[in-house]
Amino acid sequence: MRGYKKIILFCVGWVLFGALVYHIGVDNIAASVKNASVLYICGGLCVFACAQIVRGLKWSCLLSQYISIVGGVKLYFVTASYSIFSPLRVADFFVSFLLRENGIDVHTKECGKKIFAEKVIDFSVVVFFATCGAAFLCHSSVPIIFVVCSVCLLLFFFWKKISTWTSRIGISRQKVAVLFLLSFTAFVLEIVSGFLLIASVYHAVFWLYFFMKPLSILIGIITMIPAGLGVESYSIIQLLALFGENSVTLSSGIIIARIVTTFFIIIVGHGIFLCNKKIA
Repeated sequence: MRGYKKIILFCVGWVLFGALVYHIGVDNIAASVKNASVLYICGGLCVFACAQIVRGLKWSCLLSQYISIVGGVKLYFVTASYSIFSPLRVADFFVSFLLRENGIDVHTKECGKKIFAEKVIDFSVVVFFATCGAAFLCHSSVPIIFVVCSVCLLLFFFWKKISTWTSRIGISRQKVAVLFLLSFTAFVLEIVSGFLLIASVYHAVFWLYFFMKPLSILIGIITMIPAGLGVESYSIIQLLALFGENSVTLSSGIIIARIVTTFFIIIVGHGIFLCNKKIA
């Protein structure tokens, strides 16, 4: 039954995304694409590629006893590209399958636990940045020193709790610290890449986007819709509208950024898998 619920949520996400595209207007999106700056799009894609490579390095760090650094990056791209089409949580099974296909003996349960740990660390980073975004929303009513101290304590709490738990499944505290650092780096790079892609059609305020984007990602996670499809884009549009950034061009830019990054992952991941069967 759980699988059916995820399939339903997956379909709901696509319906929401389609409704958002319809609301903005295909003609408006097409006009934005026509007038988009190629320089900004190329820059955004380069930064996004760097972010995905950093995420691949996290997998190399997690599965270092099985694969090389290059193998971890390849594995991440391939898994991410195929997971986009799946409404189910297939990452741990798919990774185990790919490793076995490359002659590496790995237990699915052990691999699944490590990938789940990586997801928990990612979620902690999202919550951290979303907390900063919430503080930015109400900065006039909350002392900034209190906010900074609270956010730092929250991050320390996450690190302590997660490192204690991960030590039980063979991940040291030093490795958890490295994973946190890589997650932070990848997350910031993804936000910068999204801003550059949007800037190709609309010049928004960077810090405004930087603080509101994590909130939209957290909303997408809470809804349980795979990849926050539809919900995440709609949320960032509404959050930016609170600050007067509510033009059709901006909404078109957000849709374009989502489509470009999704297709980038699909093309690169499938290309690696089809052209180079040797993943690990």
